[in-house]
Amino acid sequence: MNDALDIFMKLARIVPIVAFSLFSLPVAYPQQVTGSISGSARDSSGLALDRAQLKLLSMAAGAERVAQTNESGDFVITASIRANIS
Repeated sequence: MNDALDIFMKLARIVPIVAFSLFSLPVAYPQQVTGSISGSARDSSGLALDRAQLKLLSMAAGAERVAQTNESGDFVITASIRANIS
């Protein structure tokens, strides 16, 4: 009977420590992946494409980002989503 009491006493000390350790672990929250894609749009002769419309599609996420080039043909698409993009 003494062995059972010893085991119970050991468990009574270990269980609260293990429970506290498990509940105090940092919670993993989903991360929002953001970033940007930038570049410039040019025609075949190298001239800038002023006010060209660009569209970034994410088939996997079902998202779309739209941008327009400036007078120098430069663009930035922000808040990109990590996925297969075409």
